Amino acid sequence: MQKRPYLYLIAFTFLAFALSSCINDDKEPGSLRSSFSSVKFNSPRSGEKFIYGDTIHFDVELIKESKKIVESLGLYINGELVYEENANKMLFDYPSTSGSGGNIKLKAVVKYTDGTNSRRRMEINVLSDKAPEKMTYQLVNTYPHDVTSYTQGLIYDSKEGLLFEGTGNYAESKLIKIRVGDEKAKKEIQISDKYFGEGITMWHDSIFQLTYKNKKGFYYDREFNLLGEFTYPSEGWGLTTDGTSLIMSDGSATLFYLNPRTFEIEKSIQVFNDKGLMYNINELEYVDGIIYANIYQSDFIAKIDAHSGKLIALINMKGILDKKLVKGRIDVLNGIAYNPQMNTFYVTGKWWPSLFEVRFVKE
Repeated sequence: MQKRPYLYLIAFTFLAFALSSCINDDKEPGSLRSSFSSVKFNSPRSGEKFIYGDTIHFDVELIKESKKIVESLGLYINGELVYEENANKMLFDYPSTSGSGGNIKLKAVVKYTDGTNSRRRMEINVLSDKAPEKMTYQLVNTYPHDVTSYTQGLIYDSKEGLLFEGTGNYAESKLIKIRVGDEKAKKEIQISDKYFGEGITMWHDSIFQLTYKNKKGFYYDREFNLLGEFTYPSEGWGLTTDGTSLIMSDGSATLFYLNPRTFEIEKSIQVFNDKGLMYNINELEYVDGIIYANIYQSDFIAKIDAHSGKLIALINMKGILDKKLVKGRIDVLNGIAYNPQMNTFYVTGKWWPSLFEVRFVKE
């Protein structure tokens, strides 16, 4: 078959456009950009692996001559400006412990005095310095649990001495408050049939509840009177709070920190171990700088450092429910709530007949 010259022209044009799109970040409105990137990372290299605790040496420079005057050369890590110089070259040492590990997004931006700019982006990987510790559980008590509850969120409130539970499934999603050991709820409400309820948490006497795919959440007072709504940019899975921020999971390896008043994302971290990222992060519970998280579709609970995202331990919950003795339907382990008076955790699962009080111990 005869090859037609104009096809080469089309292919070349497409390739040139694709390459310039990869090099340049055009998401900054109102600024003029150079056609090709004039910024180069000498160090680190794209895809390079580091261990959490390493110091990362940055060597960034301009790679082509220009009559333009440089206003600044800036380095962004995960979207945050961490260093800036009024020069054509940058040398900067960054302690990896300053932020989250995992897949780290880098961006170098040169800005010129005429309002134009050029940039280059790439990723590096920061892994844990050691494999997660192996842990298990010590059973303290077993209580009844409503088998109609498809548990998505669980919190223990010391003020009232009650469990609050959020459940899922369309046309079945509820908010429940119940005393531990009781079979009948003290109060419950059902949310609209068009929402699939997800994780819940309590912040300053308000109960926050996510929904699965609607990108919408709700918040209530203690008696479940609706106070307002909020939105977020992804699916909603798990929710907890460190007392300052709401911490949300969406089934990925990322945890998002939301301002509980404006609901803007303040920062995010990635859950990582010595191999890479850890996905399917689900129901969450924050305790003293640690986030405990159900790993969806598994019998494991992750113990995560809330600052870095580093996986400290994996807690094996296998066998806590004897599934051979369950006659009805059951689904996966889900739901973690901390009782600070007893220093114990309550755990359960979707449609499980039992709620378990446990302590997490070394295997």
